[in-house]
Amino acid sequence: MKITTLSSTELGMIIGAVSAVVGLIIVAIVAWHLLRKRRTEKLRDQFGGAEYDRTVKEDGSRRHAEAGL
Repeated sequence: MKITTLSSTELGMIIGAVSAVVGLIIVAIVAWHLLRKRRTEKLRDQFGGAEYDRTVKEDGSRRHAEAGL
């Protein structure tokens, strides 16, 4: 088995690519979280806090309750 060595340029390119992918994943997670939060706030405003809370409590799942609302 032959072990090859990477030049500093190749290593830098690999690290840069991995960093870019990790950055994109973090941005996607933050965007998803903000969109979910905005949807919850919109439903809470539309149906009122008490109705929203009652529906979530009765359904047992925020996701299913929001889909029903």
